[in-house]
Amino acid sequence: RLFCFPHAGVGAAVYRPWALALPADLELCAIQLPGRANRLNEPTITHLPELVSAVVSVLQPHLDLPFAFFGHSMGAVLSSEVARALQATGAPAPRHLFVSGRRPPHWPNPDPLLHVLSDKDFVTEINRRYGGIPPEVAEHEELLALLLPALRADIHALETHLPPASRPPLACPVTVFGG
Repeated sequence: RLFCFPHAGVGAAVYRPWALALPADLELCAIQLPGRANRLNEPTITHLPELVSAVVSVLQPHLDLPFAFFGHSMGAVLSSEVARALQATGAPAPRHLFVSGRRPPHWPNPDPLLHVLSDKDFVTEINRRYGGIPPEVAEHEELLALLLPALRADIHALETHLPPASRPPLACPVTVFGG
């Protein structure tokens, strides 16, 4: 099983193309956080420890096969924290953690905070930094209103997350992809 954790503001569907490209004996399980897609009516979560707890509780019944984690950007942070939480409780741990598109957790964020900005400034800065909101979405208030709560919640969770200065290393191998 490969559990995939998406980047900020998006849902599990971002990994749909992967499911078609992976070998048949590898099951892809994309993580769907509250406040998006089929969980749109659920409240978003703005603190990483709460997200970790929610994901761990949902994953527990699915850890019966060997598994690995992949996380991109915000998903890199969330997947590594979920791996740490599983390790801390003695639950089965991933055989491997793959992360991409995120600086190491101990490096401080050099950029000004996004989660404190007005919606207009938030959208402008997200697009400046990441090219993150397609013009087709940004031009339509209704679509933007659907996207912003999840994206804001994820950015808030990332920007307020302070991992401990010192903690034990993960027991599984970690592969990091830059970008």
